[in-house]
Amino acid sequence: MLPYTGRYIILLVALLWAGSASANIEQVRFFAPFTSTASDVKPFESQLHNSASFVSKLEISNPSRTKTVSPKFASQQSSGYATEEYYLLSDINKGSFYEFRVCWPANSPLDLKVGVVKASDMDPSSELYLSGEQGDAFYAYIKYSAYYYSDVGDLLKNPRPVTFELILSKCTFLVVLGDSVAAQSLLVILGVIGWRYAAPYYYNFMRSIQKRESHSKKE
Repeated sequence: MLPYTGRYIILLVALLWAGSASANIEQVRFFAPFTSTASDVKPFESQLHNSASFVSKLEISNPSRTKTVSPKFASQQSSGYATEEYYLLSDINKGSFYEFRVCWPANSPLDLKVGVVKASDMDPSSELYLSGEQGDAFYAYIKYSAYYYSDVGDLLKNPRPVTFELILSKCTFLVVLGDSVAAQSLLVILGVIGWRYAAPYYYNFMRSIQKRESHSKKE
């Protein structure tokens, strides 16, 4: 048994998981079906400007965006979401692997979905639809609704504002660069390896020193 080493490792794991619980995260990982540069998407931006669902461009060179929204409850007659937002992706390369991630506070309950879709695969009646002849574009989207019940009537009529962070990242070897969840998982793995191999070696080393000291005192 290694009581002190075990306690330290368990404490480390608990702290890592506690840190990761401060925010909700929804993400989608995808391979880019084609290359889309800023010049490629520029003609579409003005065309999509009047669409109620289109928000703006999201690009690798400026991958993080923070915004505050006022969520609404979904209609009881509808199975969909109260709000849908689409972001035109730029600076992506064909065949490269990416992640689109949305983070928001854990104390802000939402029913939220993220995804990606080609403009040519959307409903032709949508303002965001682009036929193959017009070229193509790639969207990341978020769909969300307020999702909670409260005895406070005002909270049911006017849900509290929620702050999102939207992040577009390029992946390397299926791991997002700078992904805190991946980093925490790596630390847990290293802790397990340390428990299995390094800790017994250190324990035996300290025991041998203790035995030598005890033997010297007897002499």
